[in-house]
Amino acid sequence: MRHPGQGLANWPATTLVVGWAAFTTLMFLLGGGRHLSAFGRSLAEPPLVWWPEVSAVGFFLTAAPMALGVVALYLMQKGKSSTRMGLFMVGLGAASVVAGFGWDANAGVAVYPDRVVHRAAGIGQSRHAHSFSDTRRIETACIVTKARRGPWHAEPMFILGFGDGHEVELWNRGLGGGGSSWVGRLPIIRLVHEGALGGGAVRAPARKPDGSLIGDRGCVPRLADELGVPLTVIGYLFEVDQSELRPHEYTIAPAN
Repeated sequence: MRHPGQGLANWPATTLVVGWAAFTTLMFLLGGGRHLSAFGRSLAEPPLVWWPEVSAVGFFLTAAPMALGVVALYLMQKGKSSTRMGLFMVGLGAASVVAGFGWDANAGVAVYPDRVVHRAAGIGQSRHAHSFSDTRRIETACIVTKARRGPWHAEPMFILGFGDGHEVELWNRGLGGGGSSWVGRLPIIRLVHEGALGGGAVRAPARKPDGSLIGDRGCVPRLADELGVPLTVIGYLFEVDQSELRPHEYTIAPAN
């Protein structure tokens, strides 16, 4: 945008927005930052599957240039701009991206044939390794969601809870992606499920903070259809122990 008698007035906004778009495009081409993940490079042995984690703090920091671009454009239009202010905002945006990437660089989850290795985002976080037999709870759910301008689809949740209080989501965030990519990694979920049950893990439904159940009726059959597998192949993964349900959440079939 040019104003009469002036040069390019909103160069800070353009730099911030275009620079952020270029950065996110690069991250997409690099598989969501997998090739830049310090967590992936730190794995001594190749896992069955691994993925980098993105935290809310990291996402906010890396997305900050877009917000700063809007602020810069507003200031320019109000005539409150200056070269020094523009340079400051561009520098702040670049620093925010670097900080966000650094915050999440060492975060990730890796699944091995007998254990899960994970590290939370943040400075000074330790890496933890839990064998499947260390699992105390398996919390599952299936919800039906709709992407913007996209079709409705099923999204599974498979959360492992360990004795030390750590939790790891394996399916929705880690092994997700939707559609056919889930069926290729389904054997890993089944492997983890069997190992956790062998260690005495309790099967429980995932719940919201208020205690209500997470899930939508008919979601598991929908998931089976989307994966192109019989319901029996995945249905047992979402079964829960009756002791983990409240009286109004189940019914007992009458005896014949």
